[in-house]
Amino acid sequence: MLLERGVKSIILTRGAKGIIVATKKGKQKLAALPAKIINVFDSLSISNFLQVTGAGDSLTSGIALKLSQKINNTNRIPEIELSDMEFGLKCAKAALETESAVNPNIYQLVTKNDGIATAKL
Repeated sequence: MLLERGVKSIILTRGAKGIIVATKKGKQKLAALPAKIINVFDSLSISNFLQVTGAGDSLTSGIALKLSQKINNTNRIPEIELSDMEFGLKCAKAALETESAVNPNIYQLVTKNDGIATAKL
Protein backbone atom coordinates (compact mmCIF):
# COMPACT_ATOMS: atom_id res chain seq x y z
CA MET A 1 0.00 0.00 0.00
CA LEU A 2 2.78 2.48 0.87
CA LEU A 3 4.73 1.55 -2.24
CA GLU A 4 1.63 2.23 -4.33
CA ARG A 5 1.48 5.72 -2.82
CA GLY A 6 5.01 6.64 -3.91
CA VAL A 7 7.20 5.37 -1.08
CA LYS A 8 10.38 4.07 -2.75
CA SER A 9 11.62 1.66 -0.10
CA ILE A 10 10.39 0.09 3.12
CA ILE A 11 12.92 -1.43 5.50
CA LEU A 12 11.68 -3.69 8.28
CA THR A 13 14.25 -4.47 10.96
CA ARG A 14 13.95 -7.87 12.62
CA GLY A 15 16.73 -7.78 15.19
CA ALA A 16 18.89 -10.89 15.06
CA LYS A 17 16.93 -12.11 12.02
CA GLY A 18 18.19 -9.22 9.86
CA ILE A 19 16.08 -6.98 7.65
CA ILE A 20 13.43 -7.15 4.95
CA VAL A 21 13.49 -4.52 2.22
CA ALA A 22 10.51 -3.93 -0.04
CA THR A 23 10.61 -1.83 -3.22
CA LYS A 24 8.45 -1.71 -6.33
CA LYS A 25 10.82 -4.34 -7.75
CA GLY A 26 10.02 -6.82 -4.97
CA LYS A 27 11.04 -7.94 -1.48
CA GLN A 28 14.42 -9.09 -0.26
CA LYS A 29 15.54 -10.57 3.07
CA LEU A 30 19.05 -10.01 4.36
CA ALA A 31 20.39 -11.92 7.33
CA ALA A 32 21.97 -10.07 10.23
CA LEU A 33 25.74 -10.25 10.33
CA PRO A 34 27.17 -12.49 13.06
CA ALA A 35 28.20 -10.31 16.00
CA LYS A 36 29.83 -10.97 19.32
CA ILE A 37 27.21 -9.19 21.42
CA ILE A 38 28.51 -7.74 24.66
CA ASN A 39 26.80 -8.69 27.93
CA VAL A 40 27.30 -5.47 29.87
CA PHE A 41 25.99 -6.91 33.12
CA ASP A 42 28.37 -9.87 33.57
CA SER A 43 29.62 -8.36 36.82
CA LEU A 44 26.06 -8.07 38.16
CA SER A 45 25.14 -11.70 37.48
CA ILE A 46 22.36 -10.73 35.06
CA SER A 47 23.06 -13.25 32.34
CA ASN A 48 20.25 -12.61 29.88
CA PHE A 49 20.73 -8.88 29.22
CA LEU A 50 22.57 -8.01 26.05
CA GLN A 51 23.80 -4.62 24.91
CA VAL A 52 21.79 -3.77 21.80
CA THR A 53 21.76 0.01 22.19
CA GLY A 54 22.37 1.78 18.92
CA ALA A 55 22.07 -1.19 16.56
CA GLY A 56 18.90 0.04 14.84
CA ASP A 57 20.14 3.62 14.73
CA SER A 58 23.44 2.45 13.28
CA LEU A 59 21.63 0.37 10.65
CA THR A 60 19.54 3.36 9.60
CA SER A 61 22.50 5.74 9.65
CA GLY A 62 24.62 3.44 7.52
CA ILE A 63 21.89 3.11 4.89
CA ALA A 64 21.25 6.87 4.94
CA LEU A 65 24.97 7.56 4.51
CA LYS A 66 25.21 5.31 1.47
CA LEU A 67 22.10 6.86 -0.10
CA SER A 68 23.31 10.40 0.57
CA GLN A 69 26.56 9.68 -1.25
CA LYS A 70 24.58 8.87 -4.40
CA ILE A 71 22.34 11.95 -4.53
CA ASN A 72 22.88 13.71 -7.83
CA ASN A 73 22.01 17.21 -9.05
CA THR A 74 18.27 16.47 -8.87
CA ASN A 75 18.46 16.08 -5.08
CA ARG A 76 16.24 13.00 -5.33
CA ILE A 77 16.84 10.07 -3.04
CA PRO A 78 18.24 7.23 -5.16
CA GLU A 79 16.88 3.69 -5.27
CA ILE A 80 18.16 1.56 -2.42
CA GLU A 81 20.61 -1.14 -3.47
CA LEU A 82 21.92 -4.32 -1.90
CA SER A 83 25.24 -2.66 -1.05
CA ASP A 84 23.40 0.07 0.90
CA MET A 85 21.62 -2.52 3.02
CA GLU A 86 24.78 -4.54 3.58
CA PHE A 87 26.60 -1.43 4.76
CA GLY A 88 23.78 -0.67 7.21
CA LEU A 89 24.00 -4.21 8.59
CA LYS A 90 27.74 -3.80 9.00
CA CYS A 91 27.19 -0.60 11.00
CA ALA A 92 24.63 -2.39 13.20
CA LYS A 93 27.13 -5.19 13.83
CA ALA A 94 29.73 -2.63 14.91
CA ALA A 95 27.24 -1.15 17.40
CA LEU A 96 26.58 -4.57 18.93
CA GLU A 97 30.25 -5.33 19.46
CA THR A 98 30.94 -2.64 22.03
CA GLU A 99 29.80 -1.64 25.49
CA SER A 100 29.23 1.90 24.21
CA ALA A 101 26.22 3.11 22.24
CA VAL A 102 28.67 4.05 19.47
CA ASN A 103 31.64 1.80 18.81
CA PRO A 104 34.79 3.92 19.27
CA ASN A 105 36.38 1.99 16.38
CA ILE A 106 33.42 2.43 14.00
CA TYR A 107 35.48 4.00 11.22
CA GLN A 108 37.98 1.14 11.12
CA LEU A 109 35.29 -1.51 11.43
CA VAL A 110 33.02 -0.31 8.65
CA THR A 111 35.73 0.60 6.16
CA LYS A 112 37.60 -2.72 6.25
CA ASN A 113 37.49 -4.36 2.85
CA ASP A 114 35.78 -7.67 3.53
CA GLY A 115 33.43 -7.88 0.58
CA ILE A 116 30.88 -5.44 1.96
CA ALA A 117 30.42 -1.94 0.59
CA THR A 118 32.59 0.71 2.24
CA ALA A 119 32.17 4.42 2.74
CA LYS A 120 34.14 7.19 4.39
CA LEU A 121 32.56 8.39 7.62
